[in-house]
Amino acid sequence: MVDQSYLVPLLPKPADKLTYGRANGIEKNLGFLIREWPDFEAETVSALVGSCGYLEAAERASPAQGAQVVILQRLPRLRVLLAGTGLDGLEWAGEGWEAIPAAGSLVLRHTLAQPSVEAAMAALRGLSVGCRGEADLTMSLAAERADGSLRIVREGLARMLFRTGAAWGLLEAKTNCWEDLSGAGWSDAAAMKKGAAT
Repeated sequence: MVDQSYLVPLLPKPADKLTYGRANGIEKNLGFLIREWPDFEAETVSALVGSCGYLEAAERASPAQGAQVVILQRLPRLRVLLAGTGLDGLEWAGEGWEAIPAAGSLVLRHTLAQPSVEAAMAALRGLSVGCRGEADLTMSLAAERADGSLRIVREGLARMLFRTGAAWGLLEAKTNCWEDLSGAGWSDAAAMKKGAAT
């Protein structure tokens, strides 16, 4: 196997007179660097989407609350993959998004007018996901060519936990911040809902 970087001409020294051959050398170096640059990268913004680490059944959230695209080039299709329990109760909405049939997961796809980080993040912010019941979902992002021949996936970027009752994160927030929970029983705690303060 040949390391392709050996085939790229050396860059001219700053004191060298710029000739046609040296200009081509600069262009070949830049072309090599661009080809070596990754086409897609995404990272976690929040491991658990939603205030207090979960989402109430009535809440809707955007994948952009859990992950962000940091590099995107040459791959015009963006995918959000949701896998886990409670998929039957999921509801989603977003202009330009479509569901792709997949076993054991919900795959939503959006074709970008221009493959860029800004366009990808705008599309992610325009997608909202909700649930009619409880769900425990792992969210992954992917980018692919228009014909689907190349797909780069970043798995397990964030979790979306939809709950019909209160979760520990809410109890901690209410106890530590603004509400006295002394005397509250398990049924009282389970019936709590997020307020404007969370």
